[in-house]
Amino acid sequence: MTIDAPTLLPIAESAVSIASDIISTGAGPGRQRPGPSLRSSAQGRPNNTWAISTSRCRLGRMPPANLSETEYLRHIELLARDVIHAANEEGWLTYDRDATPATALHRVVNELARQIRHYHFSGDGCLEDDLPPMQLAGIVILRPKAIPPDMEGTYEEICTRLGIPPAADGWAVWNTWGDDQQPISIILADTDGTEGILLNWAHCIEVYPSAPLPAQAVLTRQGWLTPMTLSPFSARKLGVTRPPYWTPKASGGGTPAPG
Repeated sequence: MTIDAPTLLPIAESAVSIASDIISTGAGPGRQRPGPSLRSSAQGRPNNTWAISTSRCRLGRMPPANLSETEYLRHIELLARDVIHAANEEGWLTYDRDATPATALHRVVNELARQIRHYHFSGDGCLEDDLPPMQLAGIVILRPKAIPPDMEGTYEEICTRLGIPPAADGWAVWNTWGDDQQPISIILADTDGTEGILLNWAHCIEVYPSAPLPAQAVLTRQGWLTPMTLSPFSARKLGVTRPPYWTPKASGGGTPAPG
């Protein structure tokens, strides 16, 4: 899936504008740093390009210069989501517009959380806040006329090997780990919710579903069904991608990655 710059511009415009407020409010009591301003086509630039101008550069390390315009916008969106996640982890993030923020920084981060796009899907946990997300190694979607490349056999033959009927609507397979850290695959009939997960991953948004109810898990098997679409977690553990910024606290420990 390709995402063009115009699709990301509303996100980037809000993120950069709010980032300007964050820089200004982060200067400490009684000190206001001059924040960056947003330049658009009004100053002769194309409609789908943006640039940051500052009275004095205080940004330190800049994003890689070889990022395309679309990649830059996605990079900024990922950083904005990390800011929201950090605020939530600290316990002060709120979506309530009537809530009184403790600081100006809280105000702009809360507004950032309200403005950034969310791609909801069935089982995303938004209605079940007490359910932890299930870590996924990857996903496979099986449909009568669309099976993953390099997977041997026809749709009917694959279903027979898995021990499931060749349903007309297809099947979703979640590759994950059991409590003993052994790889398992969960087969579900709800492909729509799984497509929603893939939509988020295509937008570089790392989300995971809540654990399915027993009635939703048609079958659970040992091992993984492959080839699969890797989750952002798996891609990162395999060294395919890296975090949008470097943190010295990152370690190689944790749940085993595919391979």
